[in-house]
Amino acid sequence: MSEFNPMDELGLTHDKQLICSCEGFLQANNSTRDLCERFISNGGKFYDIISRYDDMVANVLNRSEGRFGNTTRFVAPFLKAFGVTDYSMHEHAGKIFREMPGAKKVIGHLMNMLPTFVSTSSYEHNMMTICDSLDIPRGVVDCSEINMDSFDFGRQEAKRIRELVGEITTLRIPTKKYDPNAVNRLEYEDAVMIRTLDKVLKEDMKELSAADLMKNVKSVGANEKAYFFLDIRKRTMIDFDGTAFVGGDTTDMQVMNLIKEGSGLAMSFNGTESAVKGCNIAVKRMQHSCNVPGLYSGGCPCTGILQ
Repeated sequence: MSEFNPMDELGLTHDKQLICSCEGFLQANNSTRDLCERFISNGGKFYDIISRYDDMVANVLNRSEGRFGNTTRFVAPFLKAFGVTDYSMHEHAGKIFREMPGAKKVIGHLMNMLPTFVSTSSYEHNMMTICDSLDIPRGVVDCSEINMDSFDFGRQEAKRIRELVGEITTLRIPTKKYDPNAVNRLEYEDAVMIRTLDKVLKEDMKELSAADLMKNVKSVGANEKAYFFLDIRKRTMIDFDGTAFVGGDTTDMQVMNLIKEGSGLAMSFNGTESAVKGCNIAVKRMQHSCNVPGLYSGGCPCTGILQ
């Protein structure tokens, strides 16, 4: 925003605002998966299993403690055990950032037109790179936060956590797609995955100081994105029907439903099936960026299912 605002000078106020997600709209790659792939042994598969477990707990098992978006919290101690620091996270983000075509021009144009905010599950280290690259003020961004350097694992603890990665990556990634609105019978592979991850994250980690690291991650998931929107609504005094949300992640579905039901615009851009179900407009670029099997029937979790 420029220092001189003609609307303010004329005594006018904005009655429209935009909130957007990051992955698929501003950034082409999944930065957290890329981070795991670079630093953790067999990290791509490790991330895919953790992400599927996160989704299963929240959307299929409907556990009381479940809320989709815990993946950034779950992977943090494993990254630390493989020597990741705040500096290496920031450096890596700068190397792997892939801007969506035209993202800088589009977000710049939007920010000059109306109040614009970004809500994302990505770590702050990644968002600092994106803010610098796309000229986005850090103050309008809500993202996951972790201070890696404030925690220190002993050699034995780090070794044990790395061993747990080995246990996780020996699992097969299930391919069954579930209907989150129906009663589902779990496939054997999913049941094994859930039992294994429950043991690792709730029992094995509980005995380690890594549990404190997980507790200290500010993880932006579905609930946090909804709270962020409601907080923005209080600050800007712009209601549901004056709000547009552009997202595509499963964590966007909750806030999309809020805005859609309030007569606002909820747009799924390169969205997952959940995001498409939560929107009133869906847009998809016709290309795939990964081969990860989707949890729900319909397609790839990175590019959505709308044809």
